[in-house]
Amino acid sequence: MTMKAPHLTRQDLAVELQRFHKPPEGSKRAHRSFNTAFYGFGERDRVSVQIGADSHDFEIVPVKCELELRKELGRIERENAQAAFLVDFTERLPLDLGGRLASGDLQWVSPERRLSNLFGVRGVQARLLESPLADVLLQDGRPLPPPKGVTTISLESAWRQYLSRAVGLPSEETLSEEFVLAFFATRSKALMDPEFERALDHAESGAKFAAAVDSFWAGSVGPVAALSWRSWRKGRAPHVAAMAFVLDGLKERLSHDAVRIFLEMRLQEFPSAGALDVAFLLRWAELAPKLDLRLRPPAPTRDPLVAAPAHPDHLRDILRIAEELAGTAIRPQLGASRYLAAGFDATKQALASALSAAVAGVGPDGAGSINRDDVTRALSLYQALRSHRLAEDPAKSAGLRRLDMAMRLAIYLAERPSEADLAPVGMPTEVVYRTAEHFVREGGFVDWARRLVRGGHEGDALEAAMAEVAAAADRYRDRMDELFARGLPAWNEQRKLGRLLPIEKALDRLGLEFLQAGAHRKLLILVMDGMSWASAVEILTDIAELGFRPLRWRPANPSWEGKLPPMAAAFPTMTQVSRAALFAGKLMRPGDALQTTDDPQWLQEHKGFTDLLRAGPRLLLRTDAEDETGHLKEEARKLIKRDDRAVALVLNAIDDQLSNTPGYQVQYNRHSIKALEPVLALAKESGRAILLIADHGHVQASRPHTAVDATGADSPRFRELEEGELPLPQEIVLAGPAAYTSRKSRRLAMLYRETDRYSRKKNLGEHGGASLAEVITPAILIASEDLAQTAHESDQPSLDVVSYPVPPWWDLKLTLPLQATKTDAPPEPVRDRPKARKGDENPKQGKLFELPPALAPEPEAETPSRSVWAERLTKVFAKDSGPRRDLLRKHVIPVVELLVEHGGSLSEAVFAGQLDEAPRNVGGRVAIAAEFLNEDGYAVIQHDMAGKQVILNRDLLAQLFGE
Repeated sequence: MTMKAPHLTRQDLAVELQRFHKPPEGSKRAHRSFNTAFYGFGERDRVSVQIGADSHDFEIVPVKCELELRKELGRIERENAQAAFLVDFTERLPLDLGGRLASGDLQWVSPERRLSNLFGVRGVQARLLESPLADVLLQDGRPLPPPKGVTTISLESAWRQYLSRAVGLPSEETLSEEFVLAFFATRSKALMDPEFERALDHAESGAKFAAAVDSFWAGSVGPVAALSWRSWRKGRAPHVAAMAFVLDGLKERLSHDAVRIFLEMRLQEFPSAGALDVAFLLRWAELAPKLDLRLRPPAPTRDPLVAAPAHPDHLRDILRIAEELAGTAIRPQLGASRYLAAGFDATKQALASALSAAVAGVGPDGAGSINRDDVTRALSLYQALRSHRLAEDPAKSAGLRRLDMAMRLAIYLAERPSEADLAPVGMPTEVVYRTAEHFVREGGFVDWARRLVRGGHEGDALEAAMAEVAAAADRYRDRMDELFARGLPAWNEQRKLGRLLPIEKALDRLGLEFLQAGAHRKLLILVMDGMSWASAVEILTDIAELGFRPLRWRPANPSWEGKLPPMAAAFPTMTQVSRAALFAGKLMRPGDALQTTDDPQWLQEHKGFTDLLRAGPRLLLRTDAEDETGHLKEEARKLIKRDDRAVALVLNAIDDQLSNTPGYQVQYNRHSIKALEPVLALAKESGRAILLIADHGHVQASRPHTAVDATGADSPRFRELEEGELPLPQEIVLAGPAAYTSRKSRRLAMLYRETDRYSRKKNLGEHGGASLAEVITPAILIASEDLAQTAHESDQPSLDVVSYPVPPWWDLKLTLPLQATKTDAPPEPVRDRPKARKGDENPKQGKLFELPPALAPEPEAETPSRSVWAERLTKVFAKDSGPRRDLLRKHVIPVVELLVEHGGSLSEAVFAGQLDEAPRNVGGRVAIAAEFLNEDGYAVIQHDMAGKQVILNRDLLAQLFGE
């Protein structure tokens, strides 16, 4: 029986002619003739072959019968040419013809050699020879590139190379189901190679080959990939990808009757999807988050000068199909979806319910409990909502920013001090201290959040719940303001320097003491008129991007508690009164005529500065510092660059903005305060630290206000009482020399609720009253990060900068109270440390031979342990050297307590701020803790630099160091 002649390609003949005619070792040629006959068929062509040292041109001549062979062979011989004859009509030639050809007969090329020739390799594996793919490859005959470094081609490698040409599948890409789904979902069927399509549709072998293709997808990638391939041929590959997002939302409800009916109907739309197999459906659903990453367009470049290439948003298109597949009947079951609108809406509703429940216990007076379980549930739902695909929609960004603030307020309310903590009975001055200290730590962030959370759409359940949270925070602040204001008269009678810093003492404590510490130190006193703590934290958050942060330096023996001084303005909290007290270093006497134009003279005559520098700093007011458009004037630039050790500027941008209507949306940053960034740059250039300070704060107008009818009220927030005149219930009264009035016989009455005004006119903000936001004003020493680098070596640690102490609730962290120790007795040494179970492992960390200067141990007296972890770690390392125990106590235990208290993780910014560290020292601080905690390679503590998080594995901590 005659075998069917194979199709021999030009590539086959080139390889076979070179191999066949290769001269044996020591010979010039292998055969007497270069004319060669092969059993096979093909196309007339020419091929050049390198044989030995010479190149030979062969004419490829197909012949259909013996007569044609004789004719063509005679022609070649007459022309003295060389030919490769393709013979497909017989398997053996007559002897006279054979005698005129190389080797005397037909040459046979085996399928294995032909496949090797196609890929340019030495051999092929047996599985490939036996597969339907081999027949298609040999029939096609077009050469394919081999994978890199391969000498023997496997069945899978052959499929990858063939499919690269057949459908455009990248041969170097690692195959995964999500990759295949994404590939077919975004590739047109029109791009299929026509020869591949003909092979699939061939009447005799097409079905067998199509099954082999399907088997490759199912066996080498997965069943969902095979489904995607089959659907691609039908034009429905995008629907396979879309269905993954539908199933992602239904995977927890596959046993529900409505879901089963829905899926049975939908699966009929996919070719050979099979029966309702739960394992298959779950596998399909698990591809959704991976497809999300594959299909979304790349993030735009941050370089404004580089034009980002246009990328189609395939994910948006696929999710639109997913919404169509889900329809309306199944929407109630899609509440868990992270991609479809039904999941977003359901999560919003659940979050609204949780937030409303959380603050339901806050009464009209701001007292009452917050349900922490509801806050925890709300936080989980918030994170789900924030991770939903629709949260990336720019149209939702404003609402989600308000939601961020609402969640922060909800956590704050869950952790706020109780009234009993803030206001011990019968101790009015202590109430002032405690409320002021709390306000400095957290009040600015609370006020920032309260302002931004407002402005939602009516009729939206989540917006309504956010408004409830804001209202609860408002009521709590109202109560704090009342407690603070009621204690103010007692404190203001003496205005002693203590836990509350009077504004008239601020330049002495924060400016003069800073300069006295070194003759090389230089200072800019930058007064931001009307800057409240809410404005200050917004500004400080913004300028941190420029490298300006609080200084590590503190006054000697600061009288206040905490890292930031609570400073009280002079009364009334108006510019002409309080700023004069700041610059003069003393309160203005009742009856004195006050003008802000006298402020430069007050500062020139400030006693502390005249004692140290012979004259007070030169001060430029707004008219000399800023032009009409708010930009910094040349005179101010020259002042900052002078050699004077201290200079001063007043910027009025914040106070000026307060006269706008409440509908004006204000931001406090280097863009809205135009002179700010040039001032910072010049201070950095001149090596100056900056005392960022305000003369008074202000209350916001983001809430509806109440008009208070009173006589003699020329200002919205304060008035002067005539002798014998009774105050209103909404007022507090200050008298005596520590409260300024235009006449000595009068007393000062001030409103303390932020919603009260004597005037019916409403501005963006007001001041003059006795609320925390007006009275407790910012005073923060800041500097550029490189100030310490240019300072004297002994001064470098003090002039280093640290992160601003952001409260952890701003990072959306609920506090988990640490378990207190039962005794302060000296710990017993622990001889054997418990072994950890196998878990997350990390390479062992080496010892730290040098510490950053800011982290070097300082000689301090031992302090008693405050938590079970402090006690436990002290016991574990009791045998270590004294310096090492100091390092543990000062730099490791606080890290452990902080992270345990906040769920095991914090952002770099909050971590650094809470530990009074510079941002660049976060890695060093974690490395020190890791030296103690990461025993045996276990990653108890890690610094996730990509995610900008510090993470403590609490389970490993308990296993390694727990009782």
